[in-house]
Amino acid sequence: MTIKKRTPQSAEERAAAIAAFGDGATPQTTEPEAAPAAAAPTTPRKTAPAKARVPRAAAEPTGDVPTTSLVRWGDEDLPRAIQRIAAAEDRSFHKTMLQLLRRGVDDYNAND
Repeated sequence: MTIKKRTPQSAEERAAAIAAFGDGATPQTTEPEAAPAAAAPTTPRKTAPAKARVPRAAAEPTGDVPTTSLVRWGDEDLPRAIQRIAAAEDRSFHKTMLQLLRRGVDDYNAND
């Protein structure tokens, strides 16, 4: 594979190329957006008080279930703890994290 060298451009050619590129862009409107029409005043609705959350029987998920997930750690304590457990059990971080997640889900389901 060869590297193609650029041919030198004069200042006028460069300015013309930049102007041509800018002309191809979508022009911005200079008119301000119209303000939304004022809504007619409404009387507040009466709503029922919030219902207490009642645990439901675990329902099977509908639709596609993701096969991967991205975990964003809130702090460094949890990944360090998982890493420590993985080293103690001579397992990979991933396998240990899945095992701990499975234990947590099983405990959660047992408490329902």
